Amino acid sequence: MRRLACLTVLLSIVVLPALGGDAYAAGNTCTFTQSGLPHNGRWNLATDWESCGGVIPGAADTAVIPFGSSVTLTTDESITQLTLGGGLFLSNAHVVTVTGSMPDPAGELTGDGAVTLTPSATFTKTTATDFVVNGTVRLTIGADWSESAGLIKVLASAQISVGATGTISGGSLAVFGKLTGSLTLTGGTLAGSGLITGAVTNPSGIVAPSSQPSSAFGKLSIDGSFTQSGTGKLRIDVAGTVPGSGFDVLAVSGALQAGGTVEVNAPGYQPLITDEYRFLPAGSVSGSFGTPSVTAPTFLDGRAYILDYFGAPVFPTSGVRLLLNPPIVAENTALPTISANGALDPGTTLTCNTGTWTNNPTITVQWLRGDAAIAGQTALTHVLTIDDALQSIACLVTATATGGPATAISGGVGTSGFAPVNVTLPVMSPVSAAGQTATCTTGTWSAAPEPVFSYLWLRDGYVIVGETASSYQVAVADVGQRISCLVNADNPAGSKATASKAQLIAAVVPANSAVPKLTGNGKLGGTLACSEGTWTGTPPPALTYEWLRASTPIDGETQPTYELADEDGNRKISCRVTGTNAAGSTQAVSAAVKADKNTEQKFGSSGFDKIATKIGMPSNKGCKRPKPLSITVRAPSGVDFKTVSTKVNGKKNTTRKSGTRFTTKINVAALKRKHAKKITVSMTLKTPTPITIYAKRVYKIC
Repeated sequence: MRRLACLTVLLSIVVLPALGGDAYAAGNTCTFTQSGLPHNGRWNLATDWESCGGVIPGAADTAVIPFGSSVTLTTDESITQLTLGGGLFLSNAHVVTVTGSMPDPAGELTGDGAVTLTPSATFTKTTATDFVVNGTVRLTIGADWSESAGLIKVLASAQISVGATGTISGGSLAVFGKLTGSLTLTGGTLAGSGLITGAVTNPSGIVAPSSQPSSAFGKLSIDGSFTQSGTGKLRIDVAGTVPGSGFDVLAVSGALQAGGTVEVNAPGYQPLITDEYRFLPAGSVSGSFGTPSVTAPTFLDGRAYILDYFGAPVFPTSGVRLLLNPPIVAENTALPTISANGALDPGTTLTCNTGTWTNNPTITVQWLRGDAAIAGQTALTHVLTIDDALQSIACLVTATATGGPATAISGGVGTSGFAPVNVTLPVMSPVSAAGQTATCTTGTWSAAPEPVFSYLWLRDGYVIVGETASSYQVAVADVGQRISCLVNADNPAGSKATASKAQLIAAVVPANSAVPKLTGNGKLGGTLACSEGTWTGTPPPALTYEWLRASTPIDGETQPTYELADEDGNRKISCRVTGTNAAGSTQAVSAAVKADKNTEQKFGSSGFDKIATKIGMPSNKGCKRPKPLSITVRAPSGVDFKTVSTKVNGKKNTTRKSGTRFTTKINVAALKRKHAKKITVSMTLKTPTPITIYAKRVYKIC
């Protein structure tokens, strides 16, 4: 059953001009206070009206009957405005004349009397409340009127008479009695099973014939023309084949101008094939409705309602009917075909010509690659992609009539291989200096079959000979140049080379952030080591060393270590490191070390020969015969020797320790056989301090 009270409808409000004279003279707002059982209040009891000047409402007053109050009219009355929220019972054909307005009525107007809104007064319904006209009441509206919300219900014996067009923009008007005058639906719903005498125009509302709430179906009559267009909708409930009790009927005595749509509601009902529902008889028919939408149920076996127009002389009247058609299946009489707008390359558009079918089916298309559907490709056209290479492309056409779908497939279109096309450039990994290694990606390519890739490396656009791997170590020659990689993609259909973006290998002058430092033995005969410090630069700088004595370079000393000599005594020794690359050179000098004289070197004198005497090396007077020479040394008083090493004519000679003595034996005869003329004995004696002492003596061979 349609539940009219639940419909939500938009409203438009018509504001009309005021009457002349003193019809709207200021008066009292009289509110009725008596309430109880229906109709137990009396209009003509002054004590039941508040703020009314001690009298009942008069011609200049506004009468307010609030929700919960019920008033019985037993005399004819005239007022300026009626605000009805409760009940008003008109007895014995009495009349209330409203010379002003009746805004947003609610509650119930009933009895056997009449309410008259004089010409050019206003009647508007703007809130979501119910207003019921009951009994044999006649509500006469002399001007345009409007409803934009709520429900206006005209029951079986009641009547609304209007002198001009009513506009429904929202809410619901349910006519079970009679409405005289014309209606326009710009929204909202017109329902009921009564009579409307006048033209009904429905450009964007809903017309829904229906009976009293106690019945499921009804017949709504229009004694005039009915025009539906735009988004207007005619709603028909169906649950049987008896007009008015098995399905809704809209009966139009005048001309029907069909448009908009028809909605069929058939909850829980399965009609029989060939069932007929003449739901819209009319004096004449023009125009056409859209295909009816069936909201329930889903009919079995492809059965569906269709609209059919009938008319004289076969039938006594013209009109529209619903028929339930048997299912039909489309038949293919000419297979689909494919056409192309060019060579079968990526980007070429294929068009599916769907073939020829009987029974006017709904056509859908699915493109196939081989035997598989191409996802998302359901339009009449398909643009070839790289994935289509070396494939057979076809279109599958499905034709659906009421009896279900039928299919047909076009012949396949074979595509050839596609030459490589670069989609995204190769990418060279970031490098900034010589010695760093760059790698090159292939980028992305469209090709069929998959291409084979090869590489070249470019220096300022020129090929670097011999560099054909996917990686490249930046050379010093690249500093100040732009390096890029070139990728060549090749397949049987063709080849294409594309270069990466170039990167500048910029040279940066060396910079020292931590100066060199000296470590080691700072006494005469000791060894100092110079750290390089910390350097930056592009390419990384090459480092060279200089040793300085009192800030002056020491000739020939360019190694990271330096052995302090006698002339360094009490002098400041430092090292200078120079960093050099293609961009230039930078120097950094260590803090200086003052070279102390080695007290253990003194032994009362300085010089290697005197030290040799001091430690016990034999005298070098005369010459040594070709027989073994044994040299034994020991530390002077106050000095300890930790180790002693000996070299004879620059070659190491074994030294043995016995207590505090160190002995080395020299084979003079062997030296003579080698034609040696002299014996140079050098000794290095290390102390626990640690301090190193050097002694040297030269002997002649006889």
